[in-house]
Amino acid sequence: MSNKYIFDRLEFYITNVCNLNCNNCNRFNNFAFAGHQTWSDYADIYKEWAKLLDIDKISILGGEPMLNPDFMSWVNGIRELWTNSEIQITTNGSQLNRHPELYDFIAANADKMFLQINFHGLEQKEKV
Repeated sequence: MSNKYIFDRLEFYITNVCNLNCNNCNRFNNFAFAGHQTWSDYADIYKEWAKLLDIDKISILGGEPMLNPDFMSWVNGIRELWTNSEIQITTNGSQLNRHPELYDFIAANADKMFLQINFHGLEQKEKV
C-alpha cells in the first residue's frame, strides 16, 4: 500500500498567454494577461510533490500552452514524474506547428497521452 495521496485530476496552468481573444474565456486570458512559467523554476518542487501524490489525470493548459517556449519541457517533465498518469494537453490547436516533436511523443505514449482541441466560443479573434 502506498503512502501517497491520490488525486483524480490535477491541472498545470503553464502560461497566461493566448493568441486568441475569446469573449467568454474561462481562464480570463481575453484580459491580456501575460507571462509563462518555466519547468526549471518548478521542477524541484514537483519532484517533491511526485513523491507524495498519485494523480489519475493531469491536464496541461493555459492560455494557449503551446505558446510557452518551455512547453515540451513541461510535457516531458510531467510525464517523467507521473509515469502512470493520463496526460491531456488542452489547446486551441492553432499552434501545433510550433512543436513538431509532440506528435511522436504522444504516439510513443498513446495509452496515456491525449490532445484535446478546444474552443471557448464561436467568435474567436486572433490577437493583433
